[in-house]
Order: sequence, then structure tokens, then C-alpha cells
Amino acid sequence: LDYKALETTDADCYDCGGWKTTDADCYDCGRWRTTDADCYDCGGWRTTDADCYDCGGWRTTDADCYDCGGWRTTDADCYDCGGTTDADCYDCGGWKTTDADCYDCGRWRTTDADCYDCGGWRTTDADCYDCGGWRTTDADCYDCGGWRTTDACCYDCGGWRTTDADCYDCGGCVIFREGLLEAQPK
Repeated sequence: LDYKALETTDADCYDCGGWKTTDADCYDCGRWRTTDADCYDCGGWRTTDADCYDCGGWRTTDADCYDCGGWRTTDADCYDCGGTTDADCYDCGGWKTTDADCYDCGRWRTTDADCYDCGGWRTTDADCYDCGGWRTTDADCYDCGGWRTTDACCYDCGGWRTTDADCYDCGGCVIFREGLLEAQPK
């Protein structure tokens, strides 16, 4: 042994991992070392207590370890509420609530009973009208070709539509009577 490096003149110097000892009884206790033979593996850490219980992702010397969903607790009154000890926990889809009035509102949930299906989205307004590709709570929805409008004055302006009545077909282009563009002679 390199006594100078150990700074000792004692020949009985033993390597005990990261540190040195003159005690030959050096036990491997995982990440650390000890001269105590009573070293028990308790998961990621070590203990001299033989009573080490598996409590899920972590360990404890407390035998009363209960499964509380994603987490653990030593409280026996553990209700599946995403993890809570509150008994008044109701399943409201992806989340939990202590309110028993949980209604299915499609992709999301609500405690509001007035939840209506309005196509791809939901609303608490019962007046939901089909306005083509989209929905609206406005009853005045008119078909204006490829798109919809709440303006009843929808005119056919060739390949596209407009709410402007002064729309003239000028060959390949379209102009307005008082528009910025003027018709080019053919």
C-alpha cells in the first residue's frame, strides 16, 4: 500500500471503496461502504434495517404501504382520484372531480349539464345550427357556394361568390362596377 497517499503509518490499512479504514471488515453496501455487516438492500438506497418494504417506485421501512394509483402512501384511505385521500372523488373521464355531477361533453367533460353537440366542438348553447363545414349558434346561415355566410345576399360571381351584387364577369377576371380594376378589352 502507498502509505504516503493514505497519510498513515499503519500497515493495516484497507481499501473500503472511496475511503480507507484500518478495519478489515469492510462491507459493500451499494453506493457506499460500511463496517457494519447488517447492511440491507432497500432499492436505490441502503439501510441497516432489515424491514425494508417495496412501496412501488420507492422503498420504506413502514410495512403499511398502500397502492394509491400512480403514487403510494402509508394512508390506508387512498381513493383512486388520480391520487387523493378524498373519498368524494368521481371519475370525470381523463380527470377527476369531487363533484358528482360530471357530464360527458365529447372530448372534454364538464359539471355543466347543458352541454350540446355542435359538430366537432361543444357548446352550452342549445341553438347550434349546421352551417355546412362548420357550425354556428346563429340561425341565419346561408349557403354561399363553397363557403357559408350569415349574410343572405350571396351572389354567384363565377368561380367564387360574394355578397357584393355589383359583380361582373369580364372573361378570365372579375371586376366590380366601382372596383379598382377595369375590364381589359378582349
